[in-house]
Amino acid sequence: FFFSSRRRHTRCSRDWSSDVCSSDLDPVKDFAPIVLFASVPNMLVVHPSLPAKNVKELIALAKAHPGKINYGSSGNGSASHLATEYFKLLSKTDITAIPYKGTGPLVTDIIAGQISLTITGVPPLLPMVQSGRLRALGVGSTKRIAQLPDVPTIAEAGVKDRKSTRLNSSHGYISYA
Repeated sequence: FFFSSRRRHTRCSRDWSSDVCSSDLDPVKDFAPIVLFASVPNMLVVHPSLPAKNVKELIALAKAHPGKINYGSSGNGSASHLATEYFKLLSKTDITAIPYKGTGPLVTDIIAGQISLTITGVPPLLPMVQSGRLRALGVGSTKRIAQLPDVPTIAEAGVKDRKSTRLNSSHGYISYA
């Protein structure tokens, strides 16, 4: 198990005994990437009842009503939670987090209108966007996705960062350096 604290991590065994814990790990120096095996683009979607038709309108709406718009994530610390928090940071908006226990309940509630928006992986959202049950405002990848060529990237929509891939979910393996 690893616990993050700024640049230091604590490693403990499964039984949490103090004699096998160490806090001498630096994630930058002590780990090396082995392989990136998947990068899944995230998509920013809203419930159709939300009046925002694009990312700029969403940001304007969120700034006009700080803390009143909510978003769902598939759990605290999940990729969707981190991506949406990063979006909030870049757009300087105050949107309230509603953590779920997985993507399934999250998608169910956004379709039902219980939450206003989410940023999560394209696969569970794509059928709902194609059927009109959700509205896609942007994708987190560096390029538009083939399945939704009319949906801009979030960077094209005006929320820029030097690495727009931070709004994606990347999966890979690391090892001790």
